[in-house]
Amino acid sequence: MGFCVAPRAVKPTGFVLPAVLWLLTAVAVAALALTNVARTQSDVARSFWDETAIAARLEAGLLLTSALLQQTPEVRYREHHWQFDGNAVTVRVTPATGLIDPNVVSDALLQALLERGADLPPSVAADYVKRRAQHQTRWEDPDQFLAALQLPRMAHDTIRASLGFDGQQLLDARAVPPELLILLTGNPQMPLLVHQMLAQGQDPVASGMLDSALFAPLSQHSDAARYRLEARLVTPDNRVWQKVWWIDRARRPDTARPWTVERVEPLRVVGVAADG
Repeated sequence: MGFCVAPRAVKPTGFVLPAVLWLLTAVAVAALALTNVARTQSDVARSFWDETAIAARLEAGLLLTSALLQQTPEVRYREHHWQFDGNAVTVRVTPATGLIDPNVVSDALLQALLERGADLPPSVAADYVKRRAQHQTRWEDPDQFLAALQLPRMAHDTIRASLGFDGQQLLDARAVPPELLILLTGNPQMPLLVHQMLAQGQDPVASGMLDSALFAPLSQHSDAARYRLEARLVTPDNRVWQKVWWIDRARRPDTARPWTVERVEPLRVVGVAADG
């Protein structure tokens, strides 16, 4: 007589379903991560494309302005406006003689810039002027000078745009950008007043309109060879993009154009334009 063993039903352990759920969750997380990576890469590529297009338009404005400067090299501040694919590009042209050269500028002018531009007390500004005299070197760009003086960051950012090189001890009123004229005189109407006097053949320094301790009479100025070109473009999101060239109107053996680009500042956002 044999034995007969009845089969037993296998009971579910409860492990398979959670494992499947965990697997599906992992797949979903991986898919989401890949989607985010793809979206990020797409955004980076679009941003790079947009910045490349902005840089191309700004450089086109800089090239055209440089060529125009060869034909009309008047020593005066001016602005040129260009259109590229419906985008407006403004190029501000500032002769070096209209900027403050920390290598040669007078103590009075440097102190006025530090007091009125950086909002420093007279005694503190005077200390910085003395500190400049202690450096036996020639600065090649604004950041070198500002780093040597160790100015507070806010002061650094405020006066940087007023600095240039290959200038003179005193400023040429014809070449000074409007914001620096306003800064040094405290008069918002001064750019217009100076422009009107120059248009009439009058000297705003000799007439007493401008301080002779800061500005030189027109008779003491020579033609400028170097210029700062600032190209600006406003994007639909109201960001102001800028690219800067420092050029010498003279051609050198290693340059392909009739002028020399001495220094290039990288493309960057310098502010937000007001609506309207």
